[in-house]
Amino acid sequence: MAHGFYFRPAGFTPEIYDDTIRQLEAAGAGAPDGRTLHVALDVGGAIHVFDIWESQEQFEAFGATLMPIMGAAGVDPGEPMVATMQRARGLSWAGARGRSPIAGRRSGRGVPAGGREAPARRSVPGAQSLRALTAVP
Repeated sequence: MAHGFYFRPAGFTPEIYDDTIRQLEAAGAGAPDGRTLHVALDVGGAIHVFDIWESQEQFEAFGATLMPIMGAAGVDPGEPMVATMQRARGLSWAGARGRSPIAGRRSGRGVPAGGREAPARRSVPGAQSLRALTAVP
C-alpha cells in the first residue's frame, strides 16, 4: 500500500535542497525504486517535501542514502507526517512512471497520456512558489 510523507525540515533552503538533489543523483539515488512522486515546496524560503512511496520499506531504504547527505548539510528532517494513500488523481502521464508532468521542463508544460498539452502553471494566492521536481532518468 502506498504512503505519503510530508517533511518540514528546519533550515532546508532552496540552495541546500538543490545541492542535496545533486548529491543524490551522484550517488545513484536520484530516481529511487518505489518513489512515485516527489514535490518540493518553497514555503517562505524553506523547502518542504511531499513524497509518495509504494512502501515504507522502500522509503526507509532511500533514507540510508539521504540521511547522511542531509546530516552533512546540517539539516534535520524531523519526523514526517505519514499517511496511507487513499487516492491520487491527475498523476497519469505518458511514459512518466514516477515523474511529474513538468519533470525536466522549466516551462511548466508537459504532455499527458491523452496527448494534449498540459495547462501552464498558475500562481496560487499566498503561495511563494511550487517546484514539482522528480528525478528524470
